[in-house]
Amino acid sequence: MSCNPIHSDSENKLLAVVMCGGKSLRMGTDKGLMKTGAKTWVEQAVDKLEALHASIYISINDSQFDEYKELFPLEQLVFDEVDVPGPLCGLLSAHSKFPDHDLLIMACDMQDIKDETLSTLKSIYEDKAGEHDFMVFSNQGEMEPLLGVYTAEGLAKVFKLFLARKLERFSMKHVLEIGNTYIAELMPVQYEEFRNYNEKSDIGK
Repeated sequence: MSCNPIHSDSENKLLAVVMCGGKSLRMGTDKGLMKTGAKTWVEQAVDKLEALHASIYISINDSQFDEYKELFPLEQLVFDEVDVPGPLCGLLSAHSKFPDHDLLIMACDMQDIKDETLSTLKSIYEDKAGEHDFMVFSNQGEMEPLLGVYTAEGLAKVFKLFLARKLERFSMKHVLEIGNTYIAELMPVQYEEFRNYNEKSDIGK
């Protein structure tokens, strides 16, 4: 079982969610269960998020249950239940489970993210949450949707569109485009933190 307990600050509207439910087709194996040293990537993501002092949950699909229950308590797992493809499924499923909470999401393979970047994101959230639906970074003009904050109010609008079959595209970037999104430009020194690990050949580069 995980040695990282769920935080119990009931007054904190912000929850953290590690996104692990992807199919990892190009990697050929579950990214969240890959290891650097003694810990899996999902455990390392949880370790990074602990510094934010928010409750932490793990977004998975049903097929991952047997392996992830060995790492985390059942109550820490959030299962895909909204019928949309890609990471939006995990995001809307987490919103469905916690409709009154804002969600800070982080993909499990974002192994290079530094504590300072997470702290900056939380500071942006604390400053901008009342004015914006979503808060993400921009990497040389491209939004980075898999590390960001998605407010309960913003997600409720998206979920309503989905239920009405009016959500035109099921991409995370589309969600950011139709919402009132605050975009913070990364500094050049931060670019490498957002490296993609899609294939085994990407590791160690």
